[in-house]
Amino acid sequence: MACSLTLTGRDLPCRDALGGIERVYIAEWQEGLWASPNSTTGIISATSGSLTVTLEPFATTKNASSLTQSGTGSVENGTMFYTQTLTLVLPKLTSNDIVNLQELGYGRLAVVVMDVNGDFWIMGHTRGCELAGGTVTTGTATGDLSGMTLEITAEEATMTPEGNTSAAFVPSISGATFNAFV
Repeated sequence: MACSLTLTGRDLPCRDALGGIERVYIAEWQEGLWASPNSTTGIISATSGSLTVTLEPFATTKNASSLTQSGTGSVENGTMFYTQTLTLVLPKLTSNDIVNLQELGYGRLAVVVMDVNGDFWIMGHTRGCELAGGTVTTGTATGDLSGMTLEITAEEATMTPEGNTSAAFVPSISGATFNAFV
């Protein structure tokens, strides 16, 4: 059975976007937390649901962290998936950071990335995310990083959907409680 494609093309947008991450929100994964993205816009919108989760904020410095998505396809197997990789740099090492790092490694995670443009990206929206690795360093030279770099990954059938930036979705700076999007 052939696939039906709906392509709309793309004009050259204004040059008003910036690269980088402002903040990352992380919580323990719950099955059914996120609904499927809107089939037209690709955006997940906040609606009422029975599940709630409190996502803890992780702030980062400018020019340090990134979210990258890579597609992998196999013509032989008829498969296509996207690996979502968050590289999160957290400067100034503390004992609480070590505890957080260990907790993050225990199970699947719900991760929302806020970029510097104020857009929210929901990683692992159907299968959750996992801490794939990380480093803790004191640095060598005076200007080196004393902190940690975490790598959180997800594998999904689609790229990372955008979260609706309405007041109902946008997390507060001190932590956020999200209703399930079902």
